[in-house]
Amino acid sequence: MLVCLRCADVNIEILRYQYGSRRPRNPRSLPPYAERVQEAAKADILAALDDSGKRLVSMVRQLDPERAARPVPGLAWTAVETAAHVVTVLGRLLGDRRRGATNEEVAELNATCLSEYTDRDIADVADRLEASLRTVIDRVYAKVDFDRQYPFHGGSTISAGGGARWILCEVLVHGYDIAAATGIEWGIPAAEASLAIRGPAESMNRLSESASSTRHRVCLGQDDIVEFVASSGAGSAGVGPIDAQPRELLLGLFKRIDVSDPRLALLLADLPNL
Repeated sequence: MLVCLRCADVNIEILRYQYGSRRPRNPRSLPPYAERVQEAAKADILAALDDSGKRLVSMVRQLDPERAARPVPGLAWTAVETAAHVVTVLGRLLGDRRRGATNEEVAELNATCLSEYTDRDIADVADRLEASLRTVIDRVYAKVDFDRQYPFHGGSTISAGGGARWILCEVLVHGYDIAAATGIEWGIPAAEASLAIRGPAESMNRLSESASSTRHRVCLGQDDIVEFVASSGAGSAGVGPIDAQPRELLLGLFKRIDVSDPRLALLLADLPNL
């Protein structure tokens, strides 16, 4: 079952209607924690999404019925249900405008969307996943200004660039989940993890910012710093940036693994739940 490509054009028109077809009068004015995305950086994000998306589709196509039915560690879904969940997340860029105001509402929305999308045939899910990814990459994100804002969970907004990074998180982390359930190899390149992390950082930082919050800098490599805003600074600030590997930070952020650095562990414990 293929995704109607007209949905992507409709979604772009919705964005233009909500936020206007013109750029903001002050091009330097951005919401807090939104990074202005240059065309080269946009190309890098879309290339990472293209690569990881193709790898995820390939992994889903490798599933047989026995492996597709295996439970994913830490989730209430099987391997094929996890792939179907990614399809429903992509659907929120293709006409489904529902969002959750709280973590609980987001979890309920995920469950609702998964119950509405009932197809669990492996080939059909892989085809739908592939078609949705191609539409999102080639017809939505390729045409949208990555600095433009649109509604996000928690009653907040996120830039299109931040949203693309969030989708990259969905692909990388749920690819890891399916691999953990099935034993199929799944790699998370450091460069892709570094790009992905900026999506949650942007949205969480806006929700966490207050007079009492503390900013923390995490160093992912040379000239690669990401900033997080935590509700308190209890024990995690220390002196200087916290060093972390991009893959470890990504999986630790989504509570898939325990991180090795005590300061990083304290910081992650102080961030909002995803």
